[in-house]
Amino acid sequence: MSEPSILAVEKSFPEAEILPFQAPRRYEDQDFQFLYEQEYAAHQETKRRLRAAEDEIAYLKRRLETLEADNAYLRKLLFSKKTEKRGRIIPGTESSEADGPKTHGAQKGHKGHGRSIPFHLGMQDHQHFMDPGDCYCPRCGLPFKE
Repeated sequence: MSEPSILAVEKSFPEAEILPFQAPRRYEDQDFQFLYEQEYAAHQETKRRLRAAEDEIAYLKRRLETLEADNAYLRKLLFSKKTEKRGRIIPGTESSEADGPKTHGAQKGHKGHGRSIPFHLGMQDHQHFMDPGDCYCPRCGLPFKE
């Protein structure tokens, strides 16, 4: 049996459309140019972000060095051997102990004299008694202790 011809196939399937043979698409220079431009733009954006990250890292390193130097200076001020001999701990602030003895008022470390009792007045002892019903705490109801 021989193969049917194309005309015979067309007659048996009139709705079928026979497409011409298409060779695989060849890429033109303009296609590559478009892809190149896309990749180049993405590369430039990546470079820009990398530079920004490097700048931020450099800034943070400088800031860290500054803060570490400040911290070392303040630690030296607070914890050095001469801190107790020095009047000021931090520049601009003064310690009241470093000024020496006071000229007015109570001296530091002085016991004081307390209250004076007027002896020219007589002393009297008073005892106060409460009713047994009043000897309970109004909140919890427990009796008071003597």
